[in-house]
Amino acid sequence: MQTLKFDGRLARAGFLAALGFALMLVVGAFAGKAKAEVDALDTAALDTKVSYDQPLIKRSESTTIHLMIEVHSPREAWPGTQDRPPVNLALVLDRSGSMEDKGKLEYAKRAAKLMVDLLDPRDRVAIVEYDDRINVLWPSAPVENAREIHRRIDGLTSRGSTNLTGGMMRGVDEVLKHFDRSELNRVVLLSDGLANQGITDPYDIAREVRGARRDGVRISSIGLGLDYDENLMQAIAENGAGNYHYVEHPSQIARIFEEELSTLVRTTARDIKLRLNGSGAITSIDVISLESDTPDNVSVGDMFAGETQRIMLKVDVAGTDAASIALGDLEMAYTDARSGKEQTTVVPLTLKTSTDAAAVKKARNEDVVVEAALFDAERTQLAAVAAYEAGDTARADGLLEELSARVETQAADMDDGRLSAKLEALTVEREQMSVAGAPAERSAYLKSSKQRLYQAKSGKRAGYQLQVGDEGLEVERLQTALTNKGFWSGPIDGKYTDDLEEAVDEFQAAEGIKQDGVAGPSTLQNLGLY
Repeated sequence: MQTLKFDGRLARAGFLAALGFALMLVVGAFAGKAKAEVDALDTAALDTKVSYDQPLIKRSESTTIHLMIEVHSPREAWPGTQDRPPVNLALVLDRSGSMEDKGKLEYAKRAAKLMVDLLDPRDRVAIVEYDDRINVLWPSAPVENAREIHRRIDGLTSRGSTNLTGGMMRGVDEVLKHFDRSELNRVVLLSDGLANQGITDPYDIAREVRGARRDGVRISSIGLGLDYDENLMQAIAENGAGNYHYVEHPSQIARIFEEELSTLVRTTARDIKLRLNGSGAITSIDVISLESDTPDNVSVGDMFAGETQRIMLKVDVAGTDAASIALGDLEMAYTDARSGKEQTTVVPLTLKTSTDAAAVKKARNEDVVVEAALFDAERTQLAAVAAYEAGDTARADGLLEELSARVETQAADMDDGRLSAKLEALTVEREQMSVAGAPAERSAYLKSSKQRLYQAKSGKRAGYQLQVGDEGLEVERLQTALTNKGFWSGPIDGKYTDDLEEAVDEFQAAEGIKQDGVAGPSTLQNLGLY
């Protein structure tokens, strides 16, 4: 965990988009309101809440607090299909020889054609295909002749090696040919292998991706199968302010493409930029939900309707005799995707103090305490996965054993289901790690575990726990798996309803799993989803 010292501005640029976005939301959260425990602001695009584990701190004493930022873009913030901004998209498809295996290329072609069909004439699309050679199969143009685009895609066959970076950057070039900041500019990269031609160094690739992002083009990455480099593909998405997807079976490609386009067209806030000027009251800040330094100025990407993010900061605050503490100023700027208007806000951040120790203790926010524990656990878990990947299985297991003991104690002390689910997840993952002997098993474990941890960086934990009220692709997969097992006959609509809870409970009874109607790690594992 990196500790960041304040000297009037934050340390250095290069931080992942998620933190900048989260801090931006702190600005929104505090604007115009001065509540100590929770500050909230409803903007045209965002509902934002900031909470503290200690909203009231002891006067005259230095202390450490956790700051949790929750942001939700309401579904109502999306203007709808007719009024959405146009899409400027490049699909970059791997056609290397390995794509012949298990019909991967055929599935990719079907998915690409589906994505074209979901666009309309106001949108632009380019199709780039690559192996060791790079070809623009369909130059960027309005989607007015889908049949011809389909015909070009159908002509793809597998061949050659993998110039991943060359194909990706050709896609960026196609988007930039008709670039318009008022539109949704995106490259979607699909690969099943390693970058073994052209630019192959991860740092050089990341530099290219950051350059595209500065130019206004977002890049999402989709890794297919067990042979691609998940660290590289995840880094591309993070540096490119896009999304990362792990596709275990080629039959899932079409649904991932559909999900990627669905979130893209529902973009509500774009080109978010943040500056934070910390006061002398803050002596250091740890970003425990992300592995990154904190910049003083960053372009942080977009947010779509229906999306929720959580970010956790650990802040050391100097003691003061004052009744309140000024933590610093935050400046945020972004473009509202509906109106195209630039939004800029500068606000102060403050905390309250008290001499009453009992009042300080009573003010403790258990919800933030639990979330902070989860974020901290995920950082340790990520270190364990890295040790396992490096071949140090003893260190990996030791880290997970120590972490499990800590989470078990926390779960008992706070009696919170989220911590119990995390403990269950750690138990399942230790088992999976211990039995993953063959290379394919190790690769599957690593990709699945990293995907869950990637999602958890912004507080999205649907990868290991689903319950009533949840929605999305993970719930669809749960419904499909239960259907295949004969426990669900309802719609595959991605909604975790009371009826689905009952079906999960029945499956748990049949499998001898604790019956609670919550699809946790053990339930998901027995369904082949973990």
